[in-house]
Amino acid sequence: MNYLEAQIVRLNEDPYPCTKDNRVTIPFGEEYAVWVKNNGSSRIKFQIFIDGESISNGIKYVLGTGEEMVVERFLEDCLDTGRKLQWLPRDHKEGKGKEDEPEAGIVRIVAQQEKSCWAFKYDYNSYRYYWSPKKPEVDPYSWPVCYLSDAAAPISAGNTLTSSGASVSAFCASNGAKIVEDASGFEAEGITGRGGHSGQKFSYSYYFDTDPDTEKTIMFFLVPPKSQHRVPQSNSVTYDAYYCPSCGRKRKSRKDNFCPNCGTKY
Repeated sequence: MNYLEAQIVRLNEDPYPCTKDNRVTIPFGEEYAVWVKNNGSSRIKFQIFIDGESISNGIKYVLGTGEEMVVERFLEDCLDTGRKLQWLPRDHKEGKGKEDEPEAGIVRIVAQQEKSCWAFKYDYNSYRYYWSPKKPEVDPYSWPVCYLSDAAAPISAGNTLTSSGASVSAFCASNGAKIVEDASGFEAEGITGRGGHSGQKFSYSYYFDTDPDTEKTIMFFLVPPKSQHRVPQSNSVTYDAYYCPSCGRKRKSRKDNFCPNCGTKY
């Protein structure tokens, strides 16, 4: 059984369309979130990498058995607030320095399960010793190095996050993302930048060891709708700017040289 389940969702938690090869269509300028669920029998730690970089500065998130989390923002220096994840054209100012990034436009979730512990016990009925799994002891004085979402509070197994009558878990069951680890052949048309402010809160969780042999990876390839594809002009290596590189507003006419919303030159 695959313990890791994930999907790219809107901020109201409705899933974006996802193809069988994990292509997720998001219009430029929209803010999105990453939904992750632990279907396994033990806790997991996971990280989210977007455009080749960890959105939490390398710190891992924690999910218990049957728990799920919606991560909508970058986790940098503050546990209480941050900037949302926003899908932007690759020529946006947020894309500076990512021109040669091989994982641009890719959301990668990497998880590992908690390391199993075993105890040597004695059965007084059969007068025999045997090995039995046990839960690792938590040191109350250990330094917390993992994060647990408060905003997306733990949800009991069987429940799902729903919005507009749609279930994320039900969507994944029929359109579920595959365990994909190969990004060859994908050319990104956009990057993820910092959007509006988010009040999603996180708190510390205590450290526990994980088993590297249980590592699972899911990769999503973000693409814009066909109407927003960057199409090369004839006899030219440049591209038409159909959307503002700063705010994402649609360009109404090629005669418009400046964005009417923010003033940025197309």
